[in-house]
Amino acid sequence: MATMSVTGHVGRDSELKNLAGDNQVLSWSMAYDTGYGEKKKSHWVKCSLFGKRAATLSRMILKGSLVEVVGEPVVGVWKDRSGEPRGQIEMTVMEVKFHGGRAKSDAPSPRQETDDSEVPF
Repeated sequence: MATMSVTGHVGRDSELKNLAGDNQVLSWSMAYDTGYGEKKKSHWVKCSLFGKRAATLSRMILKGSLVEVVGEPVVGVWKDRSGEPRGQIEMTVMEVKFHGGRAKSDAPSPRQETDDSEVPF
């Protein structure tokens, strides 16, 4: 299995869904930048985290949060309406690390909102 690590900002609050049985999946998208100046470009990664940690982390993975994720990458490929090939990195997340607060300086960081004893890892 290949793994990848990406650090970026969450694009919108994560979404928690219930699956069959007691399983849950937490989904979110995050952006990271490459290049600089006029050549700076943002790239998006779709993230999914399965299992018991999903519910707890759903309160912490919020729009603007700076997070690092480690997981198994898959590149989804399709053709857009004009027939041009497109791609999207999708990741099944195994680890999440928080780096600082949200993008807005007046917002509390995710770590401040949740007691570390609640996180089951």
